[in-house]
Amino acid sequence: MSNVELISDAADLQPLREIWERLLASAQFYYPTFEQIQRQLSTPGARGCVAAVRNGQTLSGITCFGSGAAMRAFTIGERKLFALPVEQVAKIGFQELGAVDREQWLEIIDAVMSRWRFTVLDLGEVVRGSALHQATERLSHTLLVARGRKPSIRWFIDVPATFDEYLDALRPSTKRNVTYKLRRFEREQAYEFVTISRPEQVEQFLHDGEAVSRRTYQWALGQRLENTEQLRSHYQRLAEQGRLRCHLLYIDGVPAGFMRNELHAGICNYGTPGFDPLFEKCSPGLVMLLWTIKDLIENTDCRVFDFGEGGDDQGYKSRFGTRSIECDYIHVYPARKPYSLLIYLAERALTLTKNLADAIIGDSSLRQKLKKAIRKYGVEEPPR
Repeated sequence: MSNVELISDAADLQPLREIWERLLASAQFYYPTFEQIQRQLSTPGARGCVAAVRNGQTLSGITCFGSGAAMRAFTIGERKLFALPVEQVAKIGFQELGAVDREQWLEIIDAVMSRWRFTVLDLGEVVRGSALHQATERLSHTLLVARGRKPSIRWFIDVPATFDEYLDALRPSTKRNVTYKLRRFEREQAYEFVTISRPEQVEQFLHDGEAVSRRTYQWALGQRLENTEQLRSHYQRLAEQGRLRCHLLYIDGVPAGFMRNELHAGICNYGTPGFDPLFEKCSPGLVMLLWTIKDLIENTDCRVFDFGEGGDDQGYKSRFGTRSIECDYIHVYPARKPYSLLIYLAERALTLTKNLADAIIGDSSLRQKLKKAIRKYGVEEPPR
């Protein structure tokens, strides 16, 4: 016999701390820490909960949700067309800690949907064939389930003992390419590669990192590194806990790139990086990624590098990852709410448009040229 309890009071989470940390220690993907979720629930005005699943007296699974107002962005390529306001309930974290079966997921979804009024339930990346994936196929007919138009592939690196072992795990052509580019970069560039792990380094990281971030196309998409008090406090807290592992690259004394990663329980959570397009020809992104992996192997207890959501079978994550899981992005809409239906139909229409464009363009080099052409950069356009 199983039962599900939704916990919204941060103080009531305390009995879960020990098992939460024990489950994190054996996880093969990044998941928020107990402290992160407890702090989130403690924030004034925050709406969220932890679903604790028990089989009899044994706690077998944990999953988290947040609720609040959000803007639902509609994009083509990397350009935002428009955004609509929604009341969103979102699952926090990839998968779940421990084990949750299909029937328990159905119970969790029903309990969460009953707790808050919402326009859309965002389940994020859901592993194909998983218990949650199966549960979404058995939801009530009063709910509309939208799945991503193509699979999202989540990539990982199972971190080996040495950097040479990691390079040997890559495809031979990739290994030759990265080895050549690393040597050429080290030979031709006057550079400094700085590891950011201490509280007193955070100000430098945010100051110089923002200067780079403002010049990237991610800045226009909202994936920004900004020197704000909130982010400064967050990174300083991570550094004090020994969990911050960020990097800065300087070329000729100028900030050229940043990597932002969080490390906990042997899992590295890869954050969106940024590189000044003025240095594109010397491949700073590739160089920084490889140096970051080397640093994690040689100087930390990292056992899994989690590239995060949004991967595919063609991008850089597929070149440098060593393990992958195929997922679907899944959103659930109440069919009887007119505004939810409007959002659902708008997303369906955009999906059909993208599918038509895919059929016309195909997987040719034209796709990459078009994708780069529509990117909107920050302070300046990249060099032609």
